[in-house]
Amino acid sequence: MFNSEAHPDQVQRERRMHKTVINVPHLLQPHLSDHQITVAVNECMHQSDPGPHVIILVLRNDQCSREDQKHVEKVLHSFSDTVYEYTMVLSTQEPDSKPTKVNDFIKEIIKKCSNRHYQLKNSSPVELREKIENFAQKNNRRYLVCDEFASLEGSENPVEQQVTEVGHAELPLTVALFGNSASVQFKPENILLGEEKPFKTIKTSRIVPAQRKIAERHVSVINMTSLHETNSVHHLINQLLNENEIHAFIFAVRLGQLTDADKMGLEWLQRVFGDEVLQFVMILFTYETEEECESIIDDMKNKIVLEELLEKCGGRYQTCNKMMNNQSEMRELMNNIEDLFKENQQQCYTADIYNAVLKRQNIFQKDKDEIDTEKFEGDQASKPLSKRKIAERHVSVINMIDLHEAELYLDSVNNVIDQLVNKHKIHAFIFVVRLGQLTDADKMGLEWLQRVFGDKVLQFVTILFTYETEEECDTIIDDLKSNSVLEQLLEKCGGRYQTCNKMMNNQSEMRDLMKKTEHLFIENKQHCYTGEMYNTEMRRKLQKSEKEIGNVCVCVCVCVCFYILFTLTIITSQ
Repeated sequence: MFNSEAHPDQVQRERRMHKTVINVPHLLQPHLSDHQITVAVNECMHQSDPGPHVIILVLRNDQCSREDQKHVEKVLHSFSDTVYEYTMVLSTQEPDSKPTKVNDFIKEIIKKCSNRHYQLKNSSPVELREKIENFAQKNNRRYLVCDEFASLEGSENPVEQQVTEVGHAELPLTVALFGNSASVQFKPENILLGEEKPFKTIKTSRIVPAQRKIAERHVSVINMTSLHETNSVHHLINQLLNENEIHAFIFAVRLGQLTDADKMGLEWLQRVFGDEVLQFVMILFTYETEEECESIIDDMKNKIVLEELLEKCGGRYQTCNKMMNNQSEMRELMNNIEDLFKENQQQCYTADIYNAVLKRQNIFQKDKDEIDTEKFEGDQASKPLSKRKIAERHVSVINMIDLHEAELYLDSVNNVIDQLVNKHKIHAFIFVVRLGQLTDADKMGLEWLQRVFGDKVLQFVTILFTYETEEECDTIIDDLKSNSVLEQLLEKCGGRYQTCNKMMNNQSEMRDLMKKTEHLFIENKQHCYTGEMYNTEMRRKLQKSEKEIGNVCVCVCVCVCFYILFTLTIITSQ
């Protein structure tokens, strides 16, 4: 006999470990009539539309009779004749009980499932997820098609019509897609974006969402691809949010090709929309071939940067092809956005949240619309550097600490930098990082420098690790060995680094820093970073923004989201 606390007509749909789980705890109860089974099966198919990738049959090791076996097989055949190709058995037993063997009737079911069997006792959830993932991959991520269900979609019968409408209440969605435009292909067959150009190629005073119908839902799609490469966007975003509440931000990333531009895209979103925006973000990994798509699990295991990116977004991701023309993938994406909306207690990202972020960033004055640029145009421009004598050398020191956080005053910052580099040749850029406390802000600082001054600036950068105690200073070698992100940061800067105490008052350390700066100057063949280099970079950016989308460098990632039909069954003796 099958026990369950669930109501006989209840089918539960929820998100677990980045998968959509359809939980049907009552489906194998022997007292269900044929009609009740049919209704429940069709509701399952609707909830997992276009169909489940995996069916997990949960059975007790030692409590299954011949009658139970027949009932299980009857229910499975209600889905499809090919149901066993998508089914795996998960056997359980009472907690703290002695190990029991799987009985002969369950063994027959397991055999029909091509011996796909997993014992829950003494196994970890991670192992189970990997087994499900591997099973789905071997099935080429095909989903189960139920012919009977498909024939009911056009039915006039009121009961059947009610079944087909479960889980498809027409919720209008507003979705903002951001990231590098090379993540996707803008063509008429693109279901989400169509032929719409990425934002940076359009000169406009407002952002207007495109209205689309996707998987029977009315969806407003806001194309913000490459918006993070555009100057002065706050007035556009303010106008956009006054007119729209956003259910989800979709971060498009090219699968297997995670770049600095991708990381900058998410950091830009967080900087502009605040930390609050992360609860609304889902990563969409795009791919060109099925082989690429299958590599997502390995990528997540092997790439710490990708793992950190996913962690920021609550582990939410999905995969879709670069053309975005697969109906099934778009339907999954819409379902996942609805699930995210429910996880957020049916809250959207709104103008109120955005305005609170702006206040916190001290962008608004009392009238909430005047930006104070004087501290950049005044103090920084009139006093661009200080003169010092260090280790018997005359040194001009330009303090640019936290300047990367002032991009909201972008025009003023650009003016300051333009004046600096056209008046002064810079021998070295010293990137200050607190030893043992590498933060996202630190990584953003170097990425900002590279974005503003160009890739050539990296040949002039030395990292300066600061510490408070000698014990901290002694850990630098261990930190470099164990922290792969720090290792990548150093690699970008040619492996150049120096340590000094946080007060910077140790003459010996300052002398070493000056010597390393001189050596760097010699390594660079006595070349400095000049205004000419900066102006060349500015021209390159301008030319790049005017090129066709096809010439834009690629950067996008995508992930996989499965539907799992979870048939939870507890069998007890009669």
